[in-house]
Amino acid sequence: MIAPDKRLHFMAGVVLASLGLLISPISAMIIVALIAAMKEFYDDVSERGTPDFMDFVWTLIGGAFPILAYFIHGWLL
Repeated sequence: MIAPDKRLHFMAGVVLASLGLLISPISAMIIVALIAAMKEFYDDVSERGTPDFMDFVWTLIGGAFPILAYFIHGWLL
């Protein structure tokens, strides 16, 4: 079972990548990676959250889904 926190990170990655795809797939990847890294950095520096590498990873995994769907859709056409 996936922890609720990790599910939220996954969904954040999906949303961020979907918005980034309005620009380009490369932009989507960069946006997801940068925002995920900045969020974990903020958690570490502010001491308001718990920095966790797996949160970063789950955000990237979520971001990969719309990007992969974008390429699969283009490949099938």
